[in-house]
Amino acid sequence: LLSWLGLTGIPLLFLSFVHSSYVIFLVMVAIAGLGYGMGNPVASKGLFTWFDKKTRGTVFGIRQSAVTGGGAVAGIYLVYTSQRMGPFMALLTVSLMIIVMVVLAFFCYQNPEGDNDIPINIALNNTRSVKSGFRGLFTNKALLTVSMIMAMLGLAQGIIVTFFLLYVNEMLGYSLLAAGSLFTIVMISGAAGRVFWGVVSDRLFNGSRKPILIIISTLAALSVGILAFWSRTWPQWLFILVVIGIGLSSVGWNGIALVLVTEISAGSKTATSVGLASTIGWAGLFIGPIGFGGLMDHFGYFHAWIALAVFCFFSLILCLLVSVSGQHPDTALNISQIGNR
Repeated sequence: LLSWLGLTGIPLLFLSFVHSSYVIFLVMVAIAGLGYGMGNPVASKGLFTWFDKKTRGTVFGIRQSAVTGGGAVAGIYLVYTSQRMGPFMALLTVSLMIIVMVVLAFFCYQNPEGDNDIPINIALNNTRSVKSGFRGLFTNKALLTVSMIMAMLGLAQGIIVTFFLLYVNEMLGYSLLAAGSLFTIVMISGAAGRVFWGVVSDRLFNGSRKPILIIISTLAALSVGILAFWSRTWPQWLFILVVIGIGLSSVGWNGIALVLVTEISAGSKTATSVGLASTIGWAGLFIGPIGFGGLMDHFGYFHAWIALAVFCFFSLILCLLVSVSGQHPDTALNISQIGNR
């Protein structure tokens, strides 16, 4: 936790004062990026440790919504600060916020009770598990399947974020303001969906994640397919429902997918599993827009949207194939139970 925050905040703090050399700038940005990349696995491991299966979905959803909300606030505040006081003052502000979090984490964060009292036999098993490294991860079929689901849905998210506003403005004839408002609905629906799906999973499905991913993939395929055929002459209220469906599915899938990754992984490999799944999943975020743009240029928007709907359908098939019954024993092991043994 401290390494994550420190590697992210300290280089940015350094850059806010020393920024005359382009080489130094690149090195510091690379280090900060390395630190930022640690965030998802570390945070997922912490939440997995602290919360049980009946609350994890909600908690992961709140965390992912906070990422979206923080990005929205930063987009306004940092631009304002840069315009008023310069970009390096904005960097200084961000770095100081992170340094404050380092201090708070150092003095306030504690591992769950009993986490330091793990029996020797379990500790030895975890040590052997760590030594097996990535070999064990790549033999976990459920983990690889969920990672591919994340890649498909990540591909949809990258495309929606990149092309939705342009499509609505250029092809459906909405004004730029109206198109921007519809895009805002997509993002708000996505942020709300990350919490919503977690609550539904925890409360209605008793902590089961697979049915929620099936619903999300189905909704994504249907809503994107409808978008491909949409005509401006159709009812406005119905289009808003389609837009909300796109946000709930194509943008709101992250939390429930990540919590499933933690639950199908060995306890000692939770952070590594999240890192691997995120790497595969986020690849879709940058591959998707490139492929979609190529299809759009050669065949038009309609065929590009249909292709995306097909990928979302592939995600649905993978959801049906994923097996969560073989959950690793130490994944379901409660830390407090360990301490009481």
